Amino acid sequence: KRDYKIWSLADSSTGCLLKFSIYQGKDEARPKSLTLGEYVVTSLSKDCAPNSQIYFDNYFTSVKLLEILREKQVFACGTFRTDRKYLPPEMKTDNKLKRGEYLWRGKESICVIQWKDSKIFILCPISMILQKVLKYKENFQMVQISLQCPQAIVDYNLRMNAVDKFDQKRNAYIVDRRSKKLWLRLFYFMLDAAIVSAFIQYSSESSMSYLTFRLLLGRQLIAGQTSRRRKKQCFGI
Repeated sequence: KRDYKIWSLADSSTGCLLKFSIYQGKDEARPKSLTLGEYVVTSLSKDCAPNSQIYFDNYFTSVKLLEILREKQVFACGTFRTDRKYLPPEMKTDNKLKRGEYLWRGKESICVIQWKDSKIFILCPISMILQKVLKYKENFQMVQISLQCPQAIVDYNLRMNAVDKFDQKRNAYIVDRRSKKLWLRLFYFMLDAAIVSAFIQYSSESSMSYLTFRLLLGRQLIAGQTSRRRKKQCFGI
């Protein structure tokens, strides 16, 4: 069995797929000095313009990655695992923060925030400007409560789901089918990705629904095409 994983970079506002790479368990091009997560992010972001902003989850986040991206003038934001290197010691343990309280530490161009909601949330934000906003949530009794929350965390939650937006559209009317042929599965993915990207571009100037767009696209692709019926073969004895 040959498994594979697709790493994706998508636009945070539209969910449009910008770039992807296929991973099959190893990559000979990856330098030994980089972890897999660091290599994936640096590879996908190598064409990003200066002052671009990238958001990712705790699988990828490391201090080394943030420093590499900052040298390229690319700003990054991601959640942090407590077992990562160079995380401040006071953030690796329960420091008895109350709900809505936060702790932050900064060094040079990197900042780390630890915020307490229903659980501890550790984030490396884009900026060291830690403006607080009110965040409204419902507790277990379904009563709305207000919490003080750093703006960086609100921004992260707003922009982090770019790939999820793409996957949601792709899975709505997916072309992909089970197949033992790896190349066929990849072809299905790229076909779905092309359709989703085309719809996102088209919908910027039209209010057409995604389903209607796919139906019209399918009709245009098969326009003028006819299926050939095979002639019956007769055999004599």
